[in-house]
Order: sequence, then structure tokens, then C-alpha cells
Amino acid sequence: MLIIHCILGKANPSRANGVNKVVHALSQAQMQVHPNIEIWGITVNLTHNYPQRAVQTRLFKQQTNPFKLDAQLYKALDQLKGQKVLFHLHGGFIPAFYTLQKALTKRNIQYVLTPHGAYNLKALEKSRGRKSIYHFLFESALIRHAAYIHLIGASEQEMLAEKYPKTKIKLIANGQDVLYSYKHTKSKDHLNFGFLGRIDMHTKGLDLLYSAMAKFAKLNQPFTLHIVGKGGEMQELKALGKSLNIDQHIIYHGAKYGEQKYAFLAELDIFFHPSRNEGMPGAVLEALSVETPCIVSKESNLANYINKAQAGLGMQELSASSLFKAIVNFTEQITPKHRKNAKSLIENEFDWRVIACKHLSAYSAVLNQND
Repeated sequence: MLIIHCILGKANPSRANGVNKVVHALSQAQMQVHPNIEIWGITVNLTHNYPQRAVQTRLFKQQTNPFKLDAQLYKALDQLKGQKVLFHLHGGFIPAFYTLQKALTKRNIQYVLTPHGAYNLKALEKSRGRKSIYHFLFESALIRHAAYIHLIGASEQEMLAEKYPKTKIKLIANGQDVLYSYKHTKSKDHLNFGFLGRIDMHTKGLDLLYSAMAKFAKLNQPFTLHIVGKGGEMQELKALGKSLNIDQHIIYHGAKYGEQKYAFLAELDIFFHPSRNEGMPGAVLEALSVETPCIVSKESNLANYINKAQAGLGMQELSASSLFKAIVNFTEQITPKHRKNAKSLIENEFDWRVIACKHLSAYSAVLNQND
């Protein structure tokens, strides 16, 4: 069985794009138990400029017309004739995937599709008119011909259940490497809060976080809010902090990567992710992996996991006032046990090796069904 992960890009884990990181990590984990894994990337630049990995990666030129495919990609598909192969397509609303779907169907090659949050109803509200037209003309065919749609969070199920009630769905979370070398140093009387991610105020709920922090500041509990990220709406975010008179509590660190990022997350008392719209935020999994409890929104698709494991607090209602109450309630009850529970949650539910095996089992069921 040959599994080919197909992505717009190179699955470069050094890129900020979460889909790249997920495909890299998933394919690497699958290689540990199944040797026939490849990554096919559709990209503008064919240079193999990403960290070394065991998974064979083939790059194909992205065309000026987004619906066209590189002639080399068609040749590569033809070379698969006679093999037991399944494609795993990563991403939603990608024109090249519509054309690739037709090429795969013509050659009787099965594929599964992960939209990575693109089918979330709130995500669909952005550019609603254009997406509705595109969905009707192109994306619907991609969904209908897939062996199944893989979702990383329950927030996307509503759209599929409404429009495609007969479509098979597999719900498998994203994963995270289990980390052991980071220790937390607790400040005696000072709370360290943090956020790490794309600086998108509405999507990430940063406006709600700042409003909640403004209320918390009135309690005279010493705290610092650490913001890690760059670009995006950073200037607007800083202006909001000043207008709410909490800028003296906030430190803007810019971007952090690798060891520096994990060391930062481990020093936090609480990590926040009050997102309005997500697939599954990797930053939350990274924070949990270094034993940092998290306060997250239901829309993060991680609230139920965190509540069940007692690894933080998952909110069922998203507003500035509910976030403020969550902060107050959790800071009053937080104990070292919450940090241990955070690590256990990653080990038991999100270890990439566990996630990789769940996917491989689902792939096998598709291919064996057609034997």
C-alpha cells in the first residue's frame, strides 16, 4: 500500500502554515510503522529547501492557471498504474485539487480529503458569495468522489451533514510530539499568561482576550500577558492594549521557533486560545506537551478534551465576560496536577504515533474494500 500525501506547498515544518507542519509530522510518524509513504507538493519553487526527512518528497510546478497541473504530475500518476495506492489530499478550496480529483478518478485511484478547517461554517462566511459559487462548481465534486472526508474537529461536521448526508466522515485529531525536557519555574506572586499564533484579532479571539485582561487587571493580581507572533494585525492589537490601559501588562516577543518556542510555552502558567474559528490549533497541543494548562474556546475543537483530562478549562460560551470568569475561576484552582494532566493528555490522545496508526487503519479499510 502506497500512501501519497498531496499538499499545496512542500510540507515544510519551518513555515508558519499549520497544514505544512501537520503533513510533515503525520507522514514522518506513519513512516515509522509503514515504509511506503510519499509527499507530493504543488509549489511555485521546486527547490527542496526544507529540513531533511525520511519521507520521499516529489515537487511539481504550480501553474499560472490555478486549475492546471504540471505535465510531470500527470506522468507521475501514470507511473502508479498497477500499484495499490491511496492519495491523501490536504486543504480545502484549492483549484488544483479539483483537477487532480478528475485525474485520480479517471485512473481509478482512491483518495481521501482533509479540509483542515476550511469547511467550518464560520470560515465559510469569509468571501461567502465567491465560496458558494466555487463550492457549487468545483468543491462539491471533490467531496462527492472522496472515499471519505477526514475532519480534525467536530466544528466542520455541520456543513457536511447538511449538504452531503451520505458522505463518509472520519474524525481524527491532529497530533503532537511528546516532549519531556522542559520544566516550569513558578513565579511566587506573579502570573504569566500567553498566546502564540497568527495575529488575527477576530479569528483568534484576541479582542476578547484583551477585554478579559482589562477586567482581570482591576483585581490587582500581578500578571504579564506574553504575545508571540508577528505581522498581521499587530499594530491594531497594540493599539487595543493601549486603549484598554493594559499595555503595561503586555510583552510582545515577536516570533519564536523550535526550542525557544517550547521553552517559552513551558514558562507560562496558562496558555490562551479563545479562537472563534479553528481546525485544531497546533499551538495549544504544543503548550499541553510542555505541561502548560490551557484555556480554550469550544470553537478550538479542544475544549472537551481539555475538560475531560482536567488539563485547563474549555469554555462552552465565547465572550469577553465568559473568558474573564474562566480566568478568575481557573487561576483560583490551578495546581501542579493540571500540568501533569496536560502532558498525559498529549500522551494518551494526541501522540503522533497514535494518530498515524488511526489514519493507516482508515486507509487500509478503503483499499481492502475494493479488493
